[in-house]
Amino acid sequence: MGGENHFSGGSSVSSGYGRRRNVVLCKCGEVAPVVTTWTNENGNIGRRFYGCGRFTEQKRRKCDFFQWYDELEGNPRDKKIIAGLLRRVDEMKKNQAILIKCCVLGWSVVVFLLIVCAILMVKMMK
Repeated sequence: MGGENHFSGGSSVSSGYGRRRNVVLCKCGEVAPVVTTWTNENGNIGRRFYGCGRFTEQKRRKCDFFQWYDELEGNPRDKKIIAGLLRRVDEMKKNQAILIKCCVLGWSVVVFLLIVCAILMVKMMK
């Protein structure tokens, strides 16, 4: 996942931290945004990198451009926060699955009781 360094001719933009940095272009020729990793592959959670500038809402890159924003491992506090958020997301997904199973079971019981009631009412009317 390597990419060449592509910098526009001397242009710079302000980052969210008030610093100026060179504009990095991906292989598509688009400005490559700085993105934060949300996976813990190789301990890189919380690290920032430049990715394809045509990253869409469908989360698909148009080219395979990738370049670390810096060569540092990332902020330890950011890593801890992101790891905690990912744990919470996993926990919420598990809870959601349990709630769905409970709802299915609950509705199954309701349908069963309605059928039993209907059968009893038919028998009582005979």
